[in-house]
Amino acid sequence: MSREGLSAPGTRALNVAHWNRRSRRSPQVRPRWRSTGPGRPLSNQQLQLLRMMVTDLLPLSTVEHAGFQAFVQTLNPACDVQLSVKWVRDELFRIYEDTREKVQKDMNSVGHIVLSAELWPANQGQDNYVTVSGHFIDKYWKRRCCVLETLHLHGDQTPGCAVHHLRRLAAEWKIKDKVNVVVSNIRAMREACEGEGWTHIRCLALNLNMVFKEAMASADDPAWKALLRKCRNIVRFFSSDAEARHLLTSHQARLKLPTAGLMLSPDETLLSTFNMLHTISQQAEAINSVLMQQVKETLWLNKSEKATLSTTLSALQPFKDTIDQLSHRGFDSISSITPLVTDLQKKMGGLAQGGNKLAETLDHQIKKLFGDIKKNRWLTLSTFLDPRFKSAMLFSHKADEIKNKVIAEMQTLHKTEQDDVLCDVLANYVTSSSMEKQQNPLDYWRLPRDSRALSPVALKYLTTVSTAAPLERAFHQHTSLKIRSLEPQNVHLLLFLNTNWSTLP
Repeated sequence: MSREGLSAPGTRALNVAHWNRRSRRSPQVRPRWRSTGPGRPLSNQQLQLLRMMVTDLLPLSTVEHAGFQAFVQTLNPACDVQLSVKWVRDELFRIYEDTREKVQKDMNSVGHIVLSAELWPANQGQDNYVTVSGHFIDKYWKRRCCVLETLHLHGDQTPGCAVHHLRRLAAEWKIKDKVNVVVSNIRAMREACEGEGWTHIRCLALNLNMVFKEAMASADDPAWKALLRKCRNIVRFFSSDAEARHLLTSHQARLKLPTAGLMLSPDETLLSTFNMLHTISQQAEAINSVLMQQVKETLWLNKSEKATLSTTLSALQPFKDTIDQLSHRGFDSISSITPLVTDLQKKMGGLAQGGNKLAETLDHQIKKLFGDIKKNRWLTLSTFLDPRFKSAMLFSHKADEIKNKVIAEMQTLHKTEQDDVLCDVLANYVTSSSMEKQQNPLDYWRLPRDSRALSPVALKYLTTVSTAAPLERAFHQHTSLKIRSLEPQNVHLLLFLNTNWSTLP
């Protein structure tokens, strides 16, 4: 694979030309560490430098900054030559080629792979990147994620274009026959995916944020919208006034409040908006004291607005609790979606019955966007095959239908087995002990049991993930700001190594 292959097809020539121009502009000096060349191993210092660039997603131009070179010189005074972008990129490219071979070998060894497509904004304009990853469960029943490619989308950013890239990558990585499901945070992907014979599952984070945004757009309470604008203006005021921030700290100490700073929600998503409103509610007395001193009566929160703020937080708290129940890092199986959304609907229904109008609007949007999730084959079977949640399916009115679907799956995989044998295997699983919510469901299937005929079905359904991005990024869009600071021609290289180089066994 050439260096041009490190970028999206439509931008390869442009990116390589850009990289070459950067190289020509760089000072013509000897690299601090000479290129190792084929067969020459990297020293420990060289290796740790490259790992730092990859782990922290640093722009490669960092190595040519005077301050960075002075720091390296201090660490190693005996070395008086300089680093270069070309040396770093050449070495990372060699590591990339070796890592890619290992990733390919790992994916060749499994039977089911789920593709995820994470759309995220580029630095400027309306262009976006899409990071495509492959998810699988290895022979040790460990969940694995390998970034396959990050594409800089130019012009055509339709679902059809995204699926075209997914089809190309599936062919390039020789996994086309192993892919049944695509998880993405790209809207309107279902039809395009079905055209390829793939089932599309919309990212849980996207769904929850869509519920919030649609509810905000359809809310008919002008007082709530006015309060949200005021809260944003309060944060802007404190962000721009150093004296106000100092006074706020003093009043927080006087009132024995947490010394929390006010932060504007950067992306107007569910979680960031909740955090902003929660902090303002918590600090309302200290905030009002400062605003009175600064004669900012237009920003002062009155009694009615405080009550509206409290009602709003009551409606949003169940969403925050739902997000908190997910793992904090990596990926979760879609098996958690049905119990989480079912519980969320119950809470929102209760609040709506109590007269919370925002909760009523949110509840309506949940039903609209999620629909009857128990009709979704992938969601119901994955939940049933997760020992933490199987009881929720066994006590539903669809229990017999679910069992029949699982037996049909086993019959497809084990054509020589008698039906009564397969029924006994399923019965053993049904009567086995459930797991605690905080336990890893894959641990159940890793151990030798009498359900070996069922484990391939569990492998198939538990491989599918609930979000298109790792959970630490899925609900916190502002965490992609570091990625956006990378040079466009190096984004794929660094993201590929950031995920794959450090996680390969």
